[in-house]
Amino acid sequence: MRSIAFICDIHLDEKNPIIFGVDSKKNWERILKDVRNRNIDEVVFGGDIGAATAHDYFFNTLKQFKLKLILGNHDSFLEVSKHYMSGENSTALCYAEKEESRKFIYLDSSSKKINKDQLNWLANEINTKREIAIFIHHPIVKVNTPIDRKHPLLNRDAALELLLQSENNITIYSGHYHMNHEEQFKNVRQIITQSSSFQVVKKAPAMEIDASEFGYRIISFDKDVIHSKIVTLLNDSKKNKA
Repeated sequence: MRSIAFICDIHLDEKNPIIFGVDSKKNWERILKDVRNRNIDEVVFGGDIGAATAHDYFFNTLKQFKLKLILGNHDSFLEVSKHYMSGENSTALCYAEKEESRKFIYLDSSSKKINKDQLNWLANEINTKREIAIFIHHPIVKVNTPIDRKHPLLNRDAALELLLQSENNITIYSGHYHMNHEEQFKNVRQIITQSSSFQVVKKAPAMEIDASEFGYRIISFDKDVIHSKIVTLLNDSKKNKA
């Protein structure tokens, strides 16, 4: 069984975590310690590393892990590509890998959309008999929450239409919304993972921040089954939830 730690939205060296009373580097180090303690050696980072000033620190902390990386709207492809490159696209970080029964697709939404070249590439990649897992920073399926209305993936309708044309079961793993959320829409299952810095309250009438907890998700890919487990760490207590 392949187990990964899916971690997203750390926002290193940015002002918002500081405003909300969050020490992003401390959060990051606590998460990586927890990942190591669980004997997980693979990390998929789901976007929003933060400021370019934190890149050396960020990539140095991940040297002991097998790393897959996608980019969010707080990331710059040009800056991140100095440290990490994968795939053949020279303007976006998109690539895929295959296992016996499953294909993993990694998409770049740092431009707040999936660009035309990526959409064409994605159409070819989902033409497979394998079950599909897509990692992308922005959720593609609409979610009834204030942050979705304010900061959605700009061309999500085109992306979703493409996925719905597939005969395969597709699971999307994303971050961006700073909350945990799961839903099924036809052949597409979307799983959003909480932020590793601070959270956005899902059911609030307007944007509301909760900085009391942070965390990540453990995803285990068995031959026929995917197991998903949320790990939550508390900022104001030594007691953790998993």
